[in-house]
Amino acid sequence: MERTPKPLADYPELMTVAETAEYLRIAVSTCYLLTNSAGHERALPAVKVGGRTFVLRERLADYLATSHR
Repeated sequence: MERTPKPLADYPELMTVAETAEYLRIAVSTCYLLTNSAGHERALPAVKVGGRTFVLRERLADYLATSHR
């Protein structure tokens, strides 16, 4: 049985890669690949803080809105 992810607004403003992967319903390793594709037009925008990778919820929404064009 497939589970529907919770709404993006229910996630924290600064999402971990695991939370981002959960929302996108992809593997965490795939999410890391998307965030490490710097300079590529399909790269998922992310920030590194203290060696950890985070995705801003607003940027994820923008990324998803523009990726369908």
